Amino acid sequence: MEPDKDVILTFINDTKPNLTVKKIDSITKEPLKNAKFDVFRAVNRSLDGEVVKVGSYTSNDSGEFKIENAETGWYRIMETEAPSGYVRKTESVDVFLKAGEDKTITFENSPKSAIIIRKIDAETGEALSGIKFEVKYLSGATGTGGTTIGTYTTGINGTVIITGLKAGVYSVAEISTDDGHILDETIQTASLTDDNSIVTLEFTNAPKGGLLIKKYDANTKEPLSDVIFKITDIKGAVVGESNGEYRTDETGTIYIPYLTGGYIIQEVKTKDGYILDNTAKTIYIEKGKVYSLEFFNQPLNSFIIQKLDGSTKEPLAGATIKVTTVDDQFIGEYVTDESGIISISDLKAGTYKVQEIKAPEGYNIDNTVKLVHLKQNEPQKIELYNYQKASLIIYKVDKTTQKPLEGAKFKVAKISGETVGEYTTGSDGKINIPSLEQGWYVVTEVSAPKGYNLDTEISKNVQVKTYEPTTVKFENYKNATLRIEKADYVTGKAIENVEFTIVRSDGKTYGSYRTDKRGEINLENMFPSGTYIIRETDTVKGYALDTNIRKITLDWGDDKLIEWENYPLASVVIEKTDSETGKPISGVEFEIFNSNKESIGKYTTDSDGIIEISKMFIEGTYYIEEQPLEGYLPIEGLMTVKTKWGKTTTVEVENEPIMGKVKIHKTAEDNNIITGILKGAGLRGANYTIYDSNGKKVEVLTTDSFGYATSGWLRYGEYTMKETTSPLYFLLSDETINFKIEDDGEIVEIERTNKSTSLKTNVEKSGYKETMGGSTIRYDIYNIQNKSIVPLNNFYLHESLPADAAYITRLFTGTYNQNLKYTIYYKTNKTGTFRVLKDNLFTDRVYEIDCTKGLMSGEYITDIKFEFGTVNVGFREVERPFLYCKTYENLPNGYQFVNRVEVGGTYLMEKVKAEDTFTTSIYAPTVNRGKLPKTGY
Repeated sequence: MEPDKDVILTFINDTKPNLTVKKIDSITKEPLKNAKFDVFRAVNRSLDGEVVKVGSYTSNDSGEFKIENAETGWYRIMETEAPSGYVRKTESVDVFLKAGEDKTITFENSPKSAIIIRKIDAETGEALSGIKFEVKYLSGATGTGGTTIGTYTTGINGTVIITGLKAGVYSVAEISTDDGHILDETIQTASLTDDNSIVTLEFTNAPKGGLLIKKYDANTKEPLSDVIFKITDIKGAVVGESNGEYRTDETGTIYIPYLTGGYIIQEVKTKDGYILDNTAKTIYIEKGKVYSLEFFNQPLNSFIIQKLDGSTKEPLAGATIKVTTVDDQFIGEYVTDESGIISISDLKAGTYKVQEIKAPEGYNIDNTVKLVHLKQNEPQKIELYNYQKASLIIYKVDKTTQKPLEGAKFKVAKISGETVGEYTTGSDGKINIPSLEQGWYVVTEVSAPKGYNLDTEISKNVQVKTYEPTTVKFENYKNATLRIEKADYVTGKAIENVEFTIVRSDGKTYGSYRTDKRGEINLENMFPSGTYIIRETDTVKGYALDTNIRKITLDWGDDKLIEWENYPLASVVIEKTDSETGKPISGVEFEIFNSNKESIGKYTTDSDGIIEISKMFIEGTYYIEEQPLEGYLPIEGLMTVKTKWGKTTTVEVENEPIMGKVKIHKTAEDNNIITGILKGAGLRGANYTIYDSNGKKVEVLTTDSFGYATSGWLRYGEYTMKETTSPLYFLLSDETINFKIEDDGEIVEIERTNKSTSLKTNVEKSGYKETMGGSTIRYDIYNIQNKSIVPLNNFYLHESLPADAAYITRLFTGTYNQNLKYTIYYKTNKTGTFRVLKDNLFTDRVYEIDCTKGLMSGEYITDIKFEFGTVNVGFREVERPFLYCKTYENLPNGYQFVNRVEVGGTYLMEKVKAEDTFTTSIYAPTVNRGKLPKTGY
């Protein structure tokens, strides 16, 4: 701490952990309620020793229970009762809870004598909820086809589980499905042979399909509303509730959901201004798929020109056509759309010229003039053809499946070496290079698609001919796929972030890879055919590195899995305690050695006396050596520890503390005149209190008749000892004695002496040596002292006058050198006992006291006594006290009286006093008066 500076102290507390226990069905993984558990906790951090029951718990509707703010340590969880219809799990689960770390433990129960119904989509495999099933017991006597057990509906995971069934044969039938699927009418049976049989039945539902009809203007491609279609199935049955008729909406669309099978679609009424197209179309709709049909209507008086490839008859876009009347009046120039169509409306009846003035890119122009004759209200259509210029098509496919491959790169060059260009296959696996000059070309594969190997014949010579597309095909082998799965050997759980390195047998390295959170490495389409070597090169903390090498042979297109397990490393906990107190010992260093007695490392116990080394050891034998610890006897040799994969081994090590005693001998330093004890003799009854280095009281020793006192066993360390009670009539020593216990069993011997006690008081008095009867005289008291070398108890000052000579009239108390409160008592000529004159008087003040008040007639004070209580060494007056007395009249001449003063006190059982006296004489002179003269007449 520094002046004018604040200090901030930060204390960090770890949160107490929470323990969650979950109970699920071993097959469906659904939560199970009403499972009962007992939970126990280890008392000494090991479940092999004493355990206490934490409590009994029951899983809730979510299949779990939670213990919040639990104490750290080992816990054991035991299932005591399974949910109805399930087999109880007999194995208990042990778990260690650490501060700040929550844990979740999952128990699975197997159903006994159960039928499990799974419902999935036939196309996607997804679970279907809300599907109803009827279950019957076929051996029953009631109902049709057996006794109905009940009706059940699948949950969100598409599963129904029916438990507690007796042995026999059961039937399961689907009785209703959802709107989007077809009912599965198959009835399945399940045979339960005993009380532990479990049969799983899987039902698949095919999704219903759908039909989308679209109606367009043949020329403008604008959608046409209000066109009516009639739809029947292939047996002639109408679809829907309007005699099979459906009308296109404002978008020209009709959508009919939930159709499966063959259907016939025919336009029965068109929109005003358009020609009816009553050509029927047939379509087959597969389960779960939506199919589209497009219909086009020609407006009245329309003229359609369609441009097609002369060889493939595929429509050609981008051809420009000029249309004129027969006498060359210009009508317009038009360009074919993606369907190769030009549609011209509102032409008058007559003859027209049609001529191509620009061919589609890559095609030769056909500029021949065609004549077309149009009749009123009758559409006319002509087809015009173009032939491609010389072109080259490169086609890339999978060697095995012949599926097209996207992303293959090729270089094309003339036979002379002149480069034409580099190209990449599209999603159809093709490269189309139009407008090539005829001749020979060299096609070279530059790079294969991802996941594929280059074709063994990477270059091919190709002859390109005019008007005739030339196709060249390249095939690629698909590389093999390698999958690695890494799991815990004990729990089977996936291990993330484990590194593997893959090298081909010819030495080529294919890289290092780490497992994901599922414990997997998926290397898809990455390896050419060959033999590969796989090594685990790095593992995660808590697991042993697997040094085994795996070899695997991969062929083209293979998909192979290697399962790899890691052993979880063992943990070691060292608990260090004091053998006497059982308390933990911190700061103790241990060195751990492997089975070859090679050092692994040094570790030190924490404030709880614990070393916890988590997941660091393989299964085997280890040795522990404790380093010498101050204040404790050393443990000789090595301690042996056995570890097991994934388990925690607890080593309890006790240390015996170094213990010793202290022995004191107390003797007289001089001869004691009170007790008669001689110098050097042992003194009994001296009390010594022993304190540890922190000032804590440890023990009180009392010397015996020989002056000896021996302590009990004291632990290693530094101590002090002080005399707290001295022997009778000996002075208390104020010495602090320091001593150490350093060696086991040692006795530290100490010799000490005490001085004898000296008791002495003092007092003196002065006054008038001679006075006359009836006179007032003064007496002074001084040198009032405690001259002892110890304090005195019951210290008093007593002033006394003879009752037949004088009495006290006034008193002046004086002052004293020690701050005390005292009381003054008096005694009179009429009483034999003392009474209080004044109390609560302070020694630092002078009091004047009238000693004549409150007395009876003829009663006088003859004795005064001051009582001070306990006074320390050196007590004395500062201002002397004094008193006034009056002598009685008619005392004879020469009469003497003695005034006495006494000062005394006590120490233990001894009394001490001092006194002084003063004698006063009475002077009474004789008076001779003579003969008086006679007076009068």
